Amino acid sequence: MTLSHPLVETGRGYTRAEISKILGGSPQPYLPHKDGRVVAGCFSVKKGPFAPREILVGEGSGVEGSAAMLCQQAEAIPVFMKGPEVMKGEGRWFYSGMYRVGHWTQDPEVLARYAEEGGRGTLTRVMFLIRA
Repeated sequence: MTLSHPLVETGRGYTRAEISKILGGSPQPYLPHKDGRVVAGCFSVKKGPFAPREILVGEGSGVEGSAAMLCQQAEAIPVFMKGPEVMKGEGRWFYSGMYRVGHWTQDPEVLARYAEEGGRGTLTRVMFLIRA
């Protein structure tokens, strides 16, 4: 059974400000968080071509800290996607369902492969999300 979030509708487009107002957390980070918990995932196909199933984590204390927080979190989060195949309006993020971290890796060989395949620079972690 796929879980849905009571405050958002599958396939509906939201702005980052709306997501923040509904779920909490800042409208800027890809993993907005509140009170030590990640409240949503906002993934762009441009930066994460494998999202929402595989999330490429880059460098930076905020980026890495949010990813570590999500990896320690058992509960699922609502995931929003933005990209050519889902974008129906500029600045819109589309609710894709509830996901949680199934597993993650920091294996250098895996990170190098995903960085190359994803057209990204240095990665610090890859998170593998599963539908809740």
